[in-house]
Amino acid sequence: MVEVIIKTVAYSEQIQAINNIRTQVFQVEQGIAQELEFDGLEQNAIHLLAYLDNQPVGTARIRKIDDQTAKIERLSVLSLARRKGIGKKLMVTAIEFATSQNYHIVVVNAQKYIKSLYQELGFEQVGNVFEEAKIPHVKMTKKLDKKNSLTEQDAVVIKNSSSTDESTVINHPLFQAIGIIKGEVKFHDDDKKSISVTIGNKEYGIECNRRHSDARTGLKKVIAKTGESTQRLIVYPKVMHFPKKEQPHRLWFQLIGFEAGNYKHSISADLADNEFKICGLWQFIPVCRQPCISIFLNFKQERLDFLKKSEEPAKNAKFMKASHIPVLWKDSPQRPFKFNPRGEKDQGHPYFVQIKATFLPHRDAFGFVEQLEEPLEQAPKFMKLPKPGKSKKSKPKINQQKKPKNLILKSQK
Repeated sequence: MVEVIIKTVAYSEQIQAINNIRTQVFQVEQGIAQELEFDGLEQNAIHLLAYLDNQPVGTARIRKIDDQTAKIERLSVLSLARRKGIGKKLMVTAIEFATSQNYHIVVVNAQKYIKSLYQELGFEQVGNVFEEAKIPHVKMTKKLDKKNSLTEQDAVVIKNSSSTDESTVINHPLFQAIGIIKGEVKFHDDDKKSISVTIGNKEYGIECNRRHSDARTGLKKVIAKTGESTQRLIVYPKVMHFPKKEQPHRLWFQLIGFEAGNYKHSISADLADNEFKICGLWQFIPVCRQPCISIFLNFKQERLDFLKKSEEPAKNAKFMKASHIPVLWKDSPQRPFKFNPRGEKDQGHPYFVQIKATFLPHRDAFGFVEQLEEPLEQAPKFMKLPKPGKSKKSKPKINQQKKPKNLILKSQK
């Protein structure tokens, strides 16, 4: 499980991280004026920063109203990190802090569409809906007592900003492929949902799922407002292979965020334009001439429980489908694994690799740049669909490489 870390920070020390998050969420995505968002009260508040994979992705501030009352404001989480409970964890931490300072009431002006989040935390609406920055809001309050303290179930780690103890930070290897592409973005009038990006002389499709729909909306607003169609997009690479090796694979990208103006996403510290972090199994697959890094779905118990209960195998298949990323890596320290269907049963297994690669549009592939970590014999736990031909009621498999050489772990019941 990836751990979310919440830190109390001084605004003067973390001004760039805090302003980046709030600018992206409130100004870029929601169109709130800068003078309304940054109201000059920052130095009078306690600020929280939420970290995911050691990168700042969310923030909130707590401000004294009077001796009895504190106000929680500017709750914001980057689109890349939403639907992970980070907003709720920020609120729980803010409530805990207000309780520790002997406030009796906390107040929020909640955007109406996320009113339910605050209700889950015990807030009650006061008065009618009103507009703030042209967005519907409701005033909500919560009475505090010592019972509002954090529990282990909240899974929030609070660390002082001056702490150097890194023992609570989880840095386990994970299957992932994420990067930055820079190109000319086009929204197609014939299809309101259709987006493409031109990199070099090639045009690629951009998909955007419901989870990251706000990134698509924000991107369209920025291009319309600035007239600048060349943008830096944060994306997942998507690849479709076909049964015949002779038929070229198809490549596109899934939008999860973008950079605009002075806003720089935390991933920019590690990746340049058209660079990607790719972590997965280094192997050949039957339908591709080039070796690939295969990105499987990371194992989570809640995912397994959900899929076991699901009665929609087609949706399960789409959700769990691996992405096989073609990579040109001439001098790899471990040769890509190639399974021989006519060979012995135990032929070894693919190594788990973690690399930085650059996107090569003329090849629709990725070229090795550097290793981020040494190859691992044992991959992280991942999930995989049963082999074709089994019953429709077949349940998803959990896979974990045994030490040292066996890839498949039998289904856990």
